[in-house]
Amino acid sequence: MAGVRRVLRWLGIALALLVAVGVVIAFIPLSRDGLDTSTPAPLPNAAATRAAVAAQVAAERGVKPECHSRLLEPAGTSRGVIVLLHGLGTCPAQMSALAALLVSDGYTVYLPLLPEHGETGGTGGALNGLSEQDYRRFGDRTVDVARGLGLPVTVLGISAGADVASWIGLNRRDVDSTIAVSPALGFGRVPTFATTGFMNLFARVPSIAFPYGTKLPHRYGGLATQPLAKTFDFGRALIDAAGKHRPAARRTVMVLNEHDHSTSSDLALKLAGRMQSTVQALPAALKLPADVIDPEQPGAKVEDVYPLLVALAEDKQP
Repeated sequence: MAGVRRVLRWLGIALALLVAVGVVIAFIPLSRDGLDTSTPAPLPNAAATRAAVAAQVAAERGVKPECHSRLLEPAGTSRGVIVLLHGLGTCPAQMSALAALLVSDGYTVYLPLLPEHGETGGTGGALNGLSEQDYRRFGDRTVDVARGLGLPVTVLGISAGADVASWIGLNRRDVDSTIAVSPALGFGRVPTFATTGFMNLFARVPSIAFPYGTKLPHRYGGLATQPLAKTFDFGRALIDAAGKHRPAARRTVMVLNEHDHSTSSDLALKLAGRMQSTVQALPAALKLPADVIDPEQPGAKVEDVYPLLVALAEDKQP
C-alpha cells in the first residue's frame, strides 16, 4: 500500500511540474520576425499566370478535384481579378458557389489552395506542418500570380484566408482592395490573455487533434491545436504590424458575423481600427453559422450573404 502511495505522490509531483512548465511556456512570446516583410515578384503576363496555376495544380498531389487551386475566367472581357481565400481546415470548394456568381458578373476568379491543405476528410493533424511564414509566403505568391493578368486585384478571404487577405492589404500596394470575413485572430468570448497563452504554448508542444465543425466532403474532420495556435499567432502579428504602418491597399474591409462567437470580434475590431477598415456587420438576427460562405453549411443563408459580399467586392454600397 505504501508503494502505491509513493508512486501516486511522484506522479502528482510530475504532473505539477508539467503544469508549471506549461504555464511558463505560455508566457514566453513567439518570434514574429519577418512576418511583416513582403517580397513582391508579380508575374509578367497572363500566360505566365495561367502556367503558374497549372503548375500549382500539378503539385497538389492527392487532392480531390474540387479542392484544387483554380483560375476561372469569364467568357468576355474581364472586369478585374477577385482572389477568394478559403478558411482553415477546408479548401477552394468552400468558395465555389461564390466564385461562379462572380464569374457570371464578368470577373476572373483565382482560388488558390492554402499551404498544407488538401487532405480533406482527414483529421486536423494533417495541418501540423503549417507555419506563420507559410501564410506570409502564400500571401505574396498569391498576389504575384493574380497580378500577372494585368487587372485590378481584390482579395476576399474567410477565417485563416481573412488573415492572409489582411496581411495582403497591409503589405501589397499592387492590390486594390481586401475584404476580411471573420478573421481567425483568437477565440471568441475568451479573455485575450487566455488566447495568448494557448497560442504560445500549443504552437510549441505536440499537436492535439479535436473534432470541429460540420462534416463535409471538402472539410477536414476536425482541427488541431498547433495549426490553430500558429494561425492565431499570424493574426496577432498582423495586429502588431497594423499599429506600425498604414495599409498598402487602397481599401480594406472587415466583415463580422454578429451571431458567431467562435472567433474574437474584439481582436477583429482592433485590427480593423488599426487598418482604418470599413466594418460591415452581418446581423445576429440572421443566425448565420461561422462559415457564412459555403452553401452546404447547415443554416447557411447565402441569399443574404452573397449580395453583400459581391457589392463589397465591386466597391459598391451594400
